[in-house]
Amino acid sequence: MRYANSSPGLAEVNVETDVVPAVARSWQVLDEGRRYIFHLRNDVNWTDGTPVTARDFEWAWKRNLAPSLHSSTAQFLFDVSGAMDYHQGKNHDPDSVGVRAPG
Repeated sequence: MRYANSSPGLAEVNVETDVVPAVARSWQVLDEGRRYIFHLRNDVNWTDGTPVTARDFEWAWKRNLAPSLHSSTAQFLFDVSGAMDYHQGKNHDPDSVGVRAPG
């Protein structure tokens, strides 16, 4: 499935090289930059009309990190707590990766 009306990332870089919202409408930086909370736009849908959710991002990030996928983009997520160990097979629990969608 594809996004119907937005960039696929939470944020993007504009022509001035500023990080700007994309699917996220805003975010909070907490714990001296060690934790981020992204607030998603409510007007972003998949092509079938289903809203894009935080769970979609959690699933996609953990899937990209799955060792079996051999994703060439997994390295971009290595700053996330537990991401590198999960990707390298040192920890087999995807829940050890520090990305969570609200309950």
